[in-house]
Amino acid sequence: MRQSAPRFPDGVTSRAVLIGCSDFDDIGLPAIPAVGANLADLRSALTDQTHGILPPEHCRVLADPADHRSVGMALAQAAREAEDLLLVYYTGHGLLDEDGLLHLALSSTDPNHVGFTGVPADLVKRYLGRARAHLRVLVLDCCFSGRAVAAMTESGSLLSAQLDMSGTYTLTSTTATAPSHAPPGQRHTAFTAALLDALNQPQPLPWTTSTSTSTPCCTGWDCRGRSGAPSTPPGTSPSSGAPSSRMQGRRPAMRERSASGSSRPIRRPIASATPSCGS
Repeated sequence: MRQSAPRFPDGVTSRAVLIGCSDFDDIGLPAIPAVGANLADLRSALTDQTHGILPPEHCRVLADPADHRSVGMALAQAAREAEDLLLVYYTGHGLLDEDGLLHLALSSTDPNHVGFTGVPADLVKRYLGRARAHLRVLVLDCCFSGRAVAAMTESGSLLSAQLDMSGTYTLTSTTATAPSHAPPGQRHTAFTAALLDALNQPQPLPWTTSTSTSTPCCTGWDCRGRSGAPSTPPGTSPSSGAPSSRMQGRRPAMRERSASGSSRPIRRPIASATPSCGS
């Protein structure tokens, strides 16, 4: 398949919102120390004077937000201002409510009342779907992040029926049923480390597969609630017994995921990834 020539976003008319939670009020939610470096280094990559795509004032960072209001206001402002690229990134805990819907944990999230204290991933998708930006990208580095894609591809999805999701793209660190990974002692989580490595390459990398041993960010706690069991053993992928990762290099063409489940390459070369947990 012949791919179109890359075209980089216009930094003046683009916006990014980087959200991350590393510390949590509830003792049942373990801290994720790598989140701080994820946010700082991704912002540096996006706003680099030589290789970045955004001026610093157009890349907003929300570190350990405690309430929905700050997140909602940041998303609303970025959605209102962005005309070319709108990028939203989250790193932290992904939690499921009783209906299996994905929520993004805030520092004040109560895992026993996820639906009231976490940010529904569907709500973030709605912000993206209604934005006027030509290209809208959601990047989720959290457990069960693949559910953000599954919600859009399910037949009869209410969200996909209400919104024109053309031009909306999603990158996730894992599948709909697996944990994400934060290797102990490492500066970054596994997915964001691969993303940053790709952004820092001078040339696009060929598709390769590597295998490494990682630790789920939610080790010692079940992101589906304290009464359930994890879908896969900690540190393993559903198929191989160890998480694998693939990353295409610096700003390669992403693929569009449509509401029907089909995909096609796009011309905006930001990043393309297969999660560390495999998918």
